[in-house]
Amino acid sequence: MGYWNIDNAAFYGDGREGENAGEFIDRVSRYFLLHSDTISDDGTRIKILKTLFPRYSDARRWIDKVTTDINDPVTTWDSTRTVLGLRDAFEVEWPDVTPAEKRPHEKRAALLAKASELTKENMASWVLVGGMKQMMIRVWVNAVTRLAHQIPDIAGLCIDDVKDRMPRSLRSHLVGITITTWTDFRQAVDVLNFEQLLFLQAEGIRLARFEDQSTELQSLDAMLRTIPALYPVPRAGIFERTRTQTRSTDNYVLTFY
Repeated sequence: MGYWNIDNAAFYGDGREGENAGEFIDRVSRYFLLHSDTISDDGTRIKILKTLFPRYSDARRWIDKVTTDINDPVTTWDSTRTVLGLRDAFEVEWPDVTPAEKRPHEKRAALLAKASELTKENMASWVLVGGMKQMMIRVWVNAVTRLAHQIPDIAGLCIDDVKDRMPRSLRSHLVGITITTWTDFRQAVDVLNFEQLLFLQAEGIRLARFEDQSTELQSLDAMLRTIPALYPVPRAGIFERTRTQTRSTDNYVLTFY
């Protein structure tokens, strides 16, 4: 009975990240329509939907409640003029909420946050997207370009801000390349092959180590400069002579400068 599994779908009903109630119930309804020759009665549809709600989840507790209610149990899939169907009951419990439109400054913040995700450590790595292995930098530049278009940054005003957040070795590679549009930016990054990225990654790590060593040397130099202030050393040969009127001796006082 293949219809008991719909693309490994599962709905918890607790608002966890990535869960969209409207899309979920639409997929289930579409599946029932495509398989109406084998899934034709309401009882089977309700059983199928119940299997898509994991045990002990909010959604499973809800469907157990509405389908076994003593006074008014839900027993049909579609609503009629007098009976509330399970699909409509689901949409009442989890209404379809339209996401609020982000303001331009919020979209720009999202763009810059995404720009900062590319680092010297991951710029030459691979990631799985939709089950396919892709280069991290390709996924990154596509996401950045898409977010820029959503602002929309037609004039490319945010390109320099994004470049400032790129790894230094990659940013240096783009010096001399004319980039005035987001299409220019994506093409300049897309042409890099894996071997070039490995070289730029190694260069970035080398520069970071050099900067760390320079910082340590500067800290050591600053610490050494404080030693004379903590432990003053007398300057040889500098004396102050004072004479007191005594019977037979001169008194000398050693003074530090």
